Amino acid sequence: MLEWTLRTIAAATLLVLLVRAIRPPAAPRSAAVGPAARDRLGALAAWTSAPAPESVVVRMDGAPAPDERDWWRALRGAGSVVRWSAAAPLPALAVSVMPVVDPGTRAAVSVRVGAPAGSLVAVVDAGSPAYPDSVRSAARGGGGGSITLPAAQSGVVATLGATRAMASAPDSLIRRPVLVLGRAGWEGKFAIAALEERGWTVRARLTVSPAAEVRAGGDPPPLDTANWSAVVVLDSSITRQGPAIARYVRAGGGLVLAGEAARAPAFAGLLAGQPGARRPGIAGALVTATPRRALTAMPIARLVPDAVPLERREGTGPGTVGEIIVAARRVAAGRVVQAGYLDTWRWRMGGGDAGAAGHRAWWSGLVRAVAYAPEAGAAREPAGEGPGDAPVARLVAALGAAVPWTESAPPVPAGAPGWPAFLLIVLALGGEWLSRRLRGRR
Repeated sequence: MLEWTLRTIAAATLLVLLVRAIRPPAAPRSAAVGPAARDRLGALAAWTSAPAPESVVVRMDGAPAPDERDWWRALRGAGSVVRWSAAAPLPALAVSVMPVVDPGTRAAVSVRVGAPAGSLVAVVDAGSPAYPDSVRSAARGGGGGSITLPAAQSGVVATLGATRAMASAPDSLIRRPVLVLGRAGWEGKFAIAALEERGWTVRARLTVSPAAEVRAGGDPPPLDTANWSAVVVLDSSITRQGPAIARYVRAGGGLVLAGEAARAPAFAGLLAGQPGARRPGIAGALVTATPRRALTAMPIARLVPDAVPLERREGTGPGTVGEIIVAARRVAAGRVVQAGYLDTWRWRMGGGDAGAAGHRAWWSGLVRAVAYAPEAGAAREPAGEGPGDAPVARLVAALGAAVPWTESAPPVPAGAPGWPAFLLIVLALGGEWLSRRLRGRR
């Protein structure tokens, strides 16, 4: 009787396991999971091979990785109601990566970060995460910051608390020539020299007289983004090309208006601000740490509403805000930088070796800020979400807005483990075998 009982228990247990394998138990109506990533991934793996709950609340302490977020979205698409909550609001972190257009820094990338005002964001090259940099977002005027990395072949990871944003390294850029227009003189000569020494290909048309001009690089092709990365206008002598330059900028091209060029009527609709009266430079400042104070300049007296100041000259008194000398704005699809300095050649000639290097970098920076330089080919396989990522915004787009955090949400029901049934079978069959051996039976 004992042996038959044990044998029946073993057979019945096997039958129950077989029925459960063929017809899984009904899914729970609701569940909550998290906030640990290990718990969330474990629940996703279980619900991929077994019925998922009708309603799931995912607790998170940071924005999930892209593959986990897409997994939750797929579960939602399969019929489950998936919502998420967090004990504290997740920081609105965003990162974008762009190659630096400046040919003097071929592999460098510009990393731009958006984060809550005053927060400190760690930025690392995904290929060498042992040496992070950091970006502190602006405390006023928007929570943004930027940093330039010498290279980022594997993409960039920005971290704020438990939230990580990943962006892939962009492809290389196509840098087309720069067209320099103006009167022949020291300013044009050394501006062209600075750009060429930095690695830009420069074509120039410099007026010598009303009937004569000097052309560097032969006859220029039509003014179009297919031919030029940027146009530099050095003074107000350019009148006939004004309408063509305006069309080029609105089509996506870049324009640098230097010195007196801001007074040309042809560029009135492109200006970042109205130029003011001339201000003489400070004698002897060329050999100081701020050499551009020695240059004559026309400050920008009044910015247009969508312009952004890029450089100010120091105020004359303690606590005063300096005058704006360089500003930028977008015009349709293009970009314009307006620089008020009139004699930057003096910086190169009178500033020594440091002056020549600074003059080159400054002029290249102006062109870099506006240059049209499309990517050379298709984007690489992304390390995260492509050249830009905003993980919290993508989470909201995938699963909707967060729901209130509830500590009392029901936990994920654990499925009945299989090892007790297996142990019961082993004990039943082992007991039967032992009983038979004690009776001398096989």
